[in-house]
Amino acid sequence: LCANLPQILQILNESAVYLLAGFLLAGLLHVLLQRRQGLLGPLRGTGVRPVLIAPLIGAPLPLCSCAVLPAGLTLMRRGASKGTTASFLLTVPETDVVAVLLTFSLMGPVMAVARPIAGLITGICTGVVISLVERWWGARGDPTEPAGSGAVVLNGTGAGKGVSPGTPSG
Repeated sequence: LCANLPQILQILNESAVYLLAGFLLAGLLHVLLQRRQGLLGPLRGTGVRPVLIAPLIGAPLPLCSCAVLPAGLTLMRRGASKGTTASFLLTVPETDVVAVLLTFSLMGPVMAVARPIAGLITGICTGVVISLVERWWGARGDPTEPAGSGAVVLNGTGAGKGVSPGTPSG
């Protein structure tokens, strides 16, 4: 660590301006999105449209790959589909302003442009596939329960009842 300290300080010095600019821009956009709660409305529902909108709403948010998880969970709790949530979770850390500016300072303009484009393509494709699979399974019924199985559901005491999931267990 001590032998590499000059190189670490040089990288921090070169990237500090971009990090500060990224944090400033991301903070301003985050406040704007917080004040406009109606912007999250289009993320509710199923289909491809919310999957395409999620990365656009999430792009300016200053969320790393760890911080995006609670935000994705909140989206799901507020009515976003699995495909929309997956699209949001995959694209936001890759299109984060701070990450793009840091990539620019460390790897140059080509990677700074390629990173968010690859993140958008990956996230949107994954979200669309998940939405299609979710729609396909929805048309076929619950994938966790074979048709007419009379599955056994535990009632919280460890004793099973011969009822299907979703039916009242009394």
